[in-house]
Amino acid sequence: MKIKDYISKLETRPKGLLFAAGIILNCLIGYSDYRMGKYLGFEAFYLLPVSMASWFIGRKSGIIMAVISAGVLGVAEMFEHANDEIWSTEAHIVVFGVFAYIISGTKLALQEVSKGKTILSSLLESAGEGIYGIDIKGDHTMVNRAAVQMLGYEVSELIGRHSHSIWHHTRADGTPYPQEQCRIYATLRDGVVKHITDEVFWRKDGSPFPVNYTVAPIWEEGKISGAVIVFRDITEARRAEEALRVSEARYKALYCDNPTMIFTLDTRGTILSVNPFAATQLGYETAELEGKQVSEVVHEEDRTALTEQLGTCLENPGRIYRNKFRKVRKDGTTLWVEETAQSVCDLNGALNVLVVCQDITARKQAEERLIKTMADLARSNKDLEQFAYAVSHDLQAPLRSMSGFAQLLTENYRGKLDADADKHLDFIVAGAKRMQRMIEDILAYSRIGTRAGELTVLNCEAVLNQAIANLHAAIEENGAVVTHGPLPVVKADQSQLVSLLQNLIGNALKFNAGRPQVHVSAVKQAGEWVFSVRDNGIGIGIDPAQFDRIFMLFQRLHTQEEFQGTGVGLAICKKIVERHGGRIWVESGPEKGTTFYFSLPAGGETEQR
Repeated sequence: MKIKDYISKLETRPKGLLFAAGIILNCLIGYSDYRMGKYLGFEAFYLLPVSMASWFIGRKSGIIMAVISAGVLGVAEMFEHANDEIWSTEAHIVVFGVFAYIISGTKLALQEVSKGKTILSSLLESAGEGIYGIDIKGDHTMVNRAAVQMLGYEVSELIGRHSHSIWHHTRADGTPYPQEQCRIYATLRDGVVKHITDEVFWRKDGSPFPVNYTVAPIWEEGKISGAVIVFRDITEARRAEEALRVSEARYKALYCDNPTMIFTLDTRGTILSVNPFAATQLGYETAELEGKQVSEVVHEEDRTALTEQLGTCLENPGRIYRNKFRKVRKDGTTLWVEETAQSVCDLNGALNVLVVCQDITARKQAEERLIKTMADLARSNKDLEQFAYAVSHDLQAPLRSMSGFAQLLTENYRGKLDADADKHLDFIVAGAKRMQRMIEDILAYSRIGTRAGELTVLNCEAVLNQAIANLHAAIEENGAVVTHGPLPVVKADQSQLVSLLQNLIGNALKFNAGRPQVHVSAVKQAGEWVFSVRDNGIGIGIDPAQFDRIFMLFQRLHTQEEFQGTGVGLAICKKIVERHGGRIWVESGPEKGTTFYFSLPAGGETEQR
């Protein structure tokens, strides 16, 4: 049954019942939302004057205006009907229906406004920026949560209180900030929106924090009634800017101002970037090198090695590779560089190769000169050793002849000539013998390099025993005591190691004022064995100023009358030790005796016994 049919039936009912029905209908419509219009459908038009149809058609947009206009038009049209019929059944229902919809629409409009306020409040409270409002006098009218958190106040401590005197009273340097100079209050005067950077607000605890803020006026009826301020704490931004500044300074120092050549290459060897120092060293402008193949600035003989290194870097990200190449300057000259290369990813994740080059041209030239000098020296030493050997060997025959005839003269004519003649013959014999010993020592010295034996694993205790056996007669003659501690196994030339120990122990036997006491020992230090040959020596010891001199060829500290010798023994010791990769030195002092030290490399096969 349609609504108009219900109305027809109601018209036959008593007016009291109709009045009650109108109230019920009024209540039903009043407490339903605007979507009830869809339920009533267009047949509801039969209940209302035609002029009210616009209300139903337009009620989805502009609820308040549609409801009010429909109500006014409906009431006005009812009064145009016959006066005695104003409380007819139709009119009664229409009036109550209209006002029920007015109430319902108003209620809905208020709900929408309340909903809008809730959304606005949520936005203000969830905003990360501080937001507050002030009236025309500068007193707080509202403050959001972010603002009170940054300022350190409660909302109740700010609402109604003057803003400038609370947290904007002083500049960053501590000087006063008068209100008349404050740009927030300037907006209250001129109505201009202002965006302010680099000012400070002050917290409740008295500490400042840097802010950027925007202030906008509030207009009411053509007049400024207040302002809204939105501010942001820029402390972290300041720190980020400082970090960026430091980073840029480091970049400038490490890249732009670095006195080394730095290149960035792509996977094809194209130069993506180059620092100014590299460009200057190669005689180019930076822009000339960027985009060029790196092989174009590398010597053609080194390009294959460069390509191999580039490929290896790309295959092994993170690993560092070093090599030496020749770079070619723009003018065609070359320079040697020591290059360090490593593959890295750029900000976009692309794989590049970072190359750092150090100019080693001067060092390379010095190395080449040193190599040539060492080769020349080695050749000279070899020639000298061969010459010394040949001369010494050739001198022995005539020297033996001279010595033999001098001895014959001494034996056959002693006492037959005068005393001076006998003395001269003794000098000739002694000189010949001394010359013989010197030649033998020179031969021994030259043979260290020319007739060196293989380095083999030796038990140093057995080597020492052989040296002591060779010195048996001298030890017995001097009543000497030779002892030793645990000695290691080393890799050495046996005959030369025997000669080394024999010379050092022989020196201890010779240069001694009393009964010689000699002790041989060894300790392991920093990858080498340090041997010591200690004696009780002569009283005065060795002058420290002579420590280096005594290892030089033919250098002696005593005369033949004091101690016999050729001055070659310690030179032989030094040459043997250096041939084995070690060093030799001496320590001595009055009444302390003398200790000779020498070192030999400690290999994996060495051990102490």
